[in-house]
Amino acid sequence: MTLVSCTQCGSRVAPERTVFSDGDRLCPECFEALKGARREALLAQTGKPHYATAAGLGFLLGLLGVVGAILLANWSDAVSGLAVVLPSAGVAYGVFVGSGLKRGPRIQALAVAMAAAFYLLNQYALFTLAASRRLDPPRLFLLSPGDFVKAYADNFVPLDPVFFGVGLFIAAWVPRAREY
Repeated sequence: MTLVSCTQCGSRVAPERTVFSDGDRLCPECFEALKGARREALLAQTGKPHYATAAGLGFLLGLLGVVGAILLANWSDAVSGLAVVLPSAGVAYGVFVGSGLKRGPRIQALAVAMAAAFYLLNQYALFTLAASRRLDPPRLFLLSPGDFVKAYADNFVPLDPVFFGVGLFIAAWVPRAREY
């Protein structure tokens, strides 16, 4: 009878008793240990997250992204897409890190909801800044909701939905559940 070696521990096993996992030939004992390790890794990433900390850090990094977007928009109109995506990326990583590096659909939902809210806040800040510059003398003021909707409609760029979609994708992708 021909025996084969387990790639994990090196023990000799009959070929019909081996299990293939991720390209490795494992003995039944190593396979069970690997399943247990994978289960523990999955539980570690999906355990109880810290929602308040996740929302707080997501909020702070989202605000930082809005400030960065305003600075980018002042620098060049060519980077407006990046200026739209930046707050979403900040929110996504803030929520993920703030949750204790937890993953899963609830953390994804929190990140996507916050990213959508920061997209609107970012657009509001950019349009308010642009409108403030047109005043004589330039001064900061706040747009009413109706003025914001009108400014958004007047300044709509066909790529805005694409950038919004990219931002939401980033927010959903960062804290996604992973298989081990």
